[in-house]
Parts: sequence; C-alpha cells; structure tokens
Amino acid sequence: MIINKLIINKWNVLENINIEFLKPESSNNSINVIAGINGSGKTSILEMIYNGFRYFEINKENSYFKGSDRFRQSYPFDFTLVIDQKSLRFQKENGKVKFFENDTQFFDDLVFSENGIRQPSQIIKNCIDTGSRVIYMPMTSIFSYSPQINFNNKEAFTIVIDAESVLGNADLYIKNYILSHERKSDAPAIKRTFDAVNSFNHIFKDTQLLTKLVDLDDSDNNRPLFQTITGEKVHIEQLCSGEQQLYGRVVALMILNPKNSIILIDEPDIALHPEWQMNILDIYRKIGENNQFIITTHSPQLISNTHFSELTILLTKNDNVIASRFAKPPISRDINSILEEIMGTKIRPVHLENLYTKYFSLFQEDSPEAAKIRNAILELESEQSEFMQNIDFYRELKE
Repeated sequence: MIINKLIINKWNVLENINIEFLKPESSNNSINVIAGINGSGKTSILEMIYNGFRYFEINKENSYFKGSDRFRQSYPFDFTLVIDQKSLRFQKENGKVKFFENDTQFFDDLVFSENGIRQPSQIIKNCIDTGSRVIYMPMTSIFSYSPQINFNNKEAFTIVIDAESVLGNADLYIKNYILSHERKSDAPAIKRTFDAVNSFNHIFKDTQLLTKLVDLDDSDNNRPLFQTITGEKVHIEQLCSGEQQLYGRVVALMILNPKNSIILIDEPDIALHPEWQMNILDIYRKIGENNQFIITTHSPQLISNTHFSELTILLTKNDNVIASRFAKPPISRDINSILEEIMGTKIRPVHLENLYTKYFSLFQEDSPEAAKIRNAILELESEQSEFMQNIDFYRELKE
C-alpha cells in the first residue's frame, strides 16, 4: 500500500498543491521529507493523509471522524489521495463527506458493507495480517510515563503513537529485548547481559548519545537502566526531553515492526541535539521493510542529511503556499547553505550584516567611524571570524 500522490485543491493556506511521493524499492524504506516554515501546512498534510485512511476504517457513510474531537464535523475536506495509482477524492458537501473513486470495486472492498454492519474489509484485514498499517506520530515535546503490561495497538490498521503510553511501551519493549537476547545466548551470565545491552545501543550508535542503556534494574521489576554522563543511573522518564523523544519514538516503531506501511512523522527533530537530528533519518531507514516514510521538519540538520530527490519544500508565493521539488542537487549541503538556499532564512543577524556592509566600505580608512564599526563587530565575534579574515585579506591585496 503506497501513496503515489497527494492533490490538495483548496484548504486554508494550501491551494493547488500536488506532492508526489517516493515509493520503497527492493524492500528498502523510502523517505519523503516535507520542509517549510511554521504555518506552511506541514502538519495539515500529515493529518489529511492519516484521516483519509482513518475515514475508511471507521465508516464511509459517516460525516465526521469518531473518537477525535479535533476532526469532527468542522474538519475541512477537499483533497485527493492517489493510492497505488487509484484516485480517491474527499470533498465536503452540505456538512457531509463525499468521496469519488475511479475504481469503485477497489474502494468498495476497502470500506464497510453497505448495510452499515461494521465488517473490516478483506484488504484491511490482509494489511493487518502482513504488518501493513498507517502509522502517525504527532509532534509532541512532552511525554508522560505510565507502566505498560502489553502492547495493545498492534491489531489496528490506523495507529496514532500516543504520548501518554510511549515511554511505558518503550520501557516494556527494551526489557523484553534484553531478556530475549539473554535467553538466546550461550555466553556466561554477565556477558549475556553485556552483549544484549550493546546490541540495543548499537541501534543508536551514530547519534553520539551520552546517556546509554547499561542494565536492567532487578530491584524494580527489571526496568531498563540508563547511565548519564555523570555516572548516574536513571529510568526512561528521568531522561532529558530529547533522549525521551529519540528512544520513545524509535522504539514505538520497533514495537510495531512495520512492513509495507505508511509512516507519518511530524517533526522528529523536536528537542533533539543537532548531532541527533543529523542521524535520525538513518535510524528510521533501518526500521522494518518496504515502508513509506513521510516526515515533516524545519531542521536544517535533518534536511542536510536528506537526498534532494526525497525533499519537498513548502514555500510562500503571492500569499499562497506552493510545493517545490529539486530537479538537481542544491549548490551546497552545509547548514548555512541549507538555511539560506532552501529555507530562505538569514544565516546571520540582520544588524550584523548591516555592520559588515558599512565596515566593508570603510575598512581602508583610518577614521573614527571605521574604528567604531569595527569595535561593534568585535563585540559580536572575534578577530578570527570569517568576515574579519576576509577583511585582512582584502587589506593585504590593496597594499
């Protein structure tokens, strides 16, 4: 199950948007990154996709989404999903959702029977049986911890990763991961635990995490123990918010072990150290197989680690948002170039740029004004800055 294309006719700031998505090849995961400034509609796109599938799973005759206050009758519809080359259009008319297909038999098989009896379609059942789902990770910066005794959402077709249970689920999964690896090992007892812990930490090896899993706490129901840079041993809810984001979200996907799935992640970079942002996509690429990831971000670090063919930029033009793709690689992939060329952001404070401009026109003069501007610059950066070194170079050329 793959989304080939999303067509948005008109929805708030989004108008005449056409986004084509890369599909997985040779059982590898595909990554699609949607970048843009706040308010450009990134989150709306993920919600649109998720709730399109959710609408099918609930009841095609319903005029609103059950179980979610946010997506009741006021939820706006006017978009088309192209799924495996078959188009499905959602449109709201007279307070009810209408949908139109170009392949009635295919989509009738996706939804419930005409008499309203809630019978999961054979296609949805097959998707669940083979691990194929639509998984949505909303943006969140705060997780709460509550102990979990089992994973209870693996049988659903559409799944939202819940911030209320993600740390408890991660706690349970990591414990089971270590115990399972220990049972399979023939090594001495102490080495079995050591090898199991190293196996788990290896998943995050490129993130340069300073806090790592070290053991299970036999005094507290074998809960995972992490060791901080100061040597303190803590549980998962005592980690910093960035570490909770990284462990919680990655483990949430490991629990589901997705295959042939559509995975929607809203700003996975939030609260993460820039080094972790650089490498988070590499971790997601290795989870499950044949999955289609659609990820939103405004992190230059994450964008710099994204191939230009995987990237869609939402830009503002004439008070409208447009979706732009790159036909060729950007000029450079360093962070400053990403900020300036792709995100349209100034890489230095405006007042510093103004000082640069003024001093560049005066640096050959031995005047009080030139000295004043130079001192103002040196209050913000050192003599060894790129700009000041360039000034010295130009001065030598002139001499």
